[in-house]
Amino acid sequence: DEICSDMSSRLFLKIREELGLAYTVGSSLSYGFDPGGFVLYAATSPEKAAVVEEALLEEAAKIGAEGVTTLELERAKKTFLGKRMIGRQSNAALSEVLALDELYGLGWEIGEVENREIEALALERVNAVAAEYLGETPRIVASLQGKPGSD
Repeated sequence: DEICSDMSSRLFLKIREELGLAYTVGSSLSYGFDPGGFVLYAATSPEKAAVVEEALLEEAAKIGAEGVTTLELERAKKTFLGKRMIGRQSNAALSEVLALDELYGLGWEIGEVENREIEALALERVNAVAAEYLGETPRIVASLQGKPGSD
C-alpha cells in the first residue's frame, strides 16, 4: 500500500504527473483479523475515466510482473514507520494502540515487533506479494461519477 500510495509512487508519477490524467492517484488498504481489501484509486474527470482505469490497471500489472525496486521498498519502509511514530506521539494515541493490541491478544509489545519485521522485510517477499495480488488475480472495478455526497 505504501509503495502505491505516496506522491513518489509509480502510479502517481505515471498517471498524474506524466500523463496528466488524474487529480490524485493512490491506494488504500483495510485489514483486520480477516483479509480486507486493497484498493487502487484515481480521481479524474468523467471523460478521462476509461483511460485512467486502463493506465491504473496497466501500472499495477507492471508492478505485479516486474516487482518493485530496492529504492521504492526502502522509501516505503521509512515513510510507513515514520507515519506510525507520528501517529503514536501523544500519550493518548499510544495508550489507545497499546490497549487495543492487548485487547486483541497481540500483546502491548507487538508494535515494536512489527517495526522490526517491517525494517527486515525483504524485497523478494514484497515482490512475491505484488505478483500474487497485482497480477492476473480477480478484481472488481468500480467507478463513481458526480460530486461526493450528491445523489
